[in-house]
Order: sequence, then structure tokens, then C-alpha cells
Amino acid sequence: MPNSRPISNADGVLAVYTSGLAYPVFGELITACWSDGELIWSGDSVFGGSPYFRAKTDPETVVGVLSRLEHDGLFDSLHDANGCGFGCPQTNILIRFRGRVFHTMSDHEQSELDGRLVAEHTMLTPLLDRKRYPVIAEQPSAYLFSRFLWVELRGLIPGLLPPTGDPTEGELRFEKWNRFEWMSEAAEP
Repeated sequence: MPNSRPISNADGVLAVYTSGLAYPVFGELITACWSDGELIWSGDSVFGGSPYFRAKTDPETVVGVLSRLEHDGLFDSLHDANGCGFGCPQTNILIRFRGRVFHTMSDHEQSELDGRLVAEHTMLTPLLDRKRYPVIAEQPSAYLFSRFLWVELRGLIPGLLPPTGDPTEGELRFEKWNRFEWMSEAAEP
């Protein structure tokens, strides 16, 4: 019997996932850390997808991270200065806690991997004879802050995950672009 775990409308979650801009919406889970201590993560921390692993941690560990983000003002008037080019694969960070939501997305994480492109504040551009860091340094401060925030949020995840987990099967299932869940084919322990 299928087992679903909400992400987009979870009460407390830090999730990272990929998505495309096509319909029907598709994507891969990278990491989901729920406030009850349940963790699911992909063996591929950039693109997501199988193999997936599952573990349980002390719920206070996850709640502590979410509380710190709340205390630091993550949910207070921050808007997403990152963007994605049309049709580009994107990585999303979704954080929900105590009825508040923060969501950001970017195409820089996947698109800059091979060193040929750089995500500027308006679009992806070829590097050609330019170097990535100087191009990023020339971007507006709001965009630089969004990249800083991205690194901070992504940097929290390794501290939540154990070194190993139990293999698990499942998929990120989208009902709509903004409504999705983790769906496993078998009931999890």
C-alpha cells in the first residue's frame, strides 16, 4: 500500500528538490527533513533521484534548525532574488515552520557545474573567456545576498543527515507545481 508524506503542506520541513518548468510538473527529491525527525535523502546531492535513504533523528535537532532560521529572520520579508531561466532545470529550497513558508529556487547549482555557464542576476550566460567569480562579484547586492543565503541553507543539511541510512524507494509526486509529496510504494517502518 502506498505511503505518502506531505512536503509542500507539511507543518515543519526543510526540503531541497529539483523541478522543471514543463507540464506535467516533474522533479526529484534531494533532501527532506521533517520536524518529527524523519529524514529522506538522495545519494545525489545536486540532481536528486535514486538511490534514496531514510533515517530518523531526534526531532529537536530538526526543530532546532527551523527555530534558528525563524529567529534569524528567514521568514521576515525576505524575497527570492534568485531566478531561473525559462526551461532551465532548477533546484528549490522549501522551508515550512509554524505556519510560515520560505521558498527559493535557482538554476545556478546545476547549470554552473561544468564551468561553461554562470548564473547572473537576470539569466544564465556563457562564460566564454570570463571567469565565474569575477562575474558573480559584479552582480547586484540583492542577488549576491540570495546566493549567500543559498549557501547557508544548503550548508545546514549535512549536519542533519547521519553518515548512513536505510535504503528506501519512492518518488517526489506533484499534484500541481506548488503541491507535492514524497510517495513510497511500501509502508515504511
